[in-house]
Amino acid sequence: MFVASFFFWTLMGFVLGLVMGAVPVGIAIGVIVGVVNWFVCTWSSEKFAIDLYDAELLDSEKAPGMNDMIRELSRDIGIDAPLLYAIPISAPNAFVVPRRDRGNVVVVTNGLTKHLNREEVQAVVTLMLIRLADKEAPSWSVASAIAGLPIYVACTGDWKNVLRKKLAVDRKTGLTIVERVMMAFLIVPCAIVLRIGYDHQSIAGADRATARLLGTHRDLYSALAKMEEHLPKTWWGRSYFNAATAPLFAIEPLASPETIAGLAPIWRFSQHLFGNMILSPSERRRLLSEAPVAEPLSGESVHV
Repeated sequence: MFVASFFFWTLMGFVLGLVMGAVPVGIAIGVIVGVVNWFVCTWSSEKFAIDLYDAELLDSEKAPGMNDMIRELSRDIGIDAPLLYAIPISAPNAFVVPRRDRGNVVVVTNGLTKHLNREEVQAVVTLMLIRLADKEAPSWSVASAIAGLPIYVACTGDWKNVLRKKLAVDRKTGLTIVERVMMAFLIVPCAIVLRIGYDHQSIAGADRATARLLGTHRDLYSALAKMEEHLPKTWWGRSYFNAATAPLFAIEPLASPETIAGLAPIWRFSQHLFGNMILSPSERRRLLSEAPVAEPLSGESVHV
């Protein structure tokens, strides 16, 4: 991840140097920022996603049932129970923030318990805990922070307001021409950083491990179907959602720019870099239905 951060920001510095007419100065700035970025993202990566989405801590007093569920499932999986946070989003979803030297975090949206029944919520929470149990999980939040900071800078509200006072906003993308150029430039290098930081086999295999633990794929299958049904159709460039955090979520929270003129080819190329790391809910349901479910990992189905 250090190498990824170093080269990513060095490339940014090179482009800055071309614009400034002083390439060595731009590269020097990129090298310094890349090293500093790696240190910041390594030591405080868990704060990036939590602060980005204004997550609120839910202790045992605020959500006793959910916390009890997490503790029991964590015990069956063999990990320490993570902290529980919530974010004010109506679509059902959840994401994890893996941390190496502190407690892990599971974040659920307000819509998770609203649109899913108890068994489906349990399946989604189990999926999140299975992902946290992966030994490489701490690198995921670091990768999301390293790739996400440039996207955050490009998408921050203050920056957008400054641009939109001077430039026209494209109706299809919701972006000015400067923002579209920045997005086009950032998508591929950010995808490369994420591909280095994430173990796509672990991400893809977590669904099957969840089905084995629960003794059935039925609940996760129906949960994915409902989550896809309520998935917002807005693409992430129109919101404060940060695309670099997408692999942390149970499913991608918003639509990708596959139909956005000027960004679609670049996005498809970046998705090719991911391989099978981020599958659509429908693809995951197909794989779940085709894979045989073995005996539960704990020897019996989990009932909370």
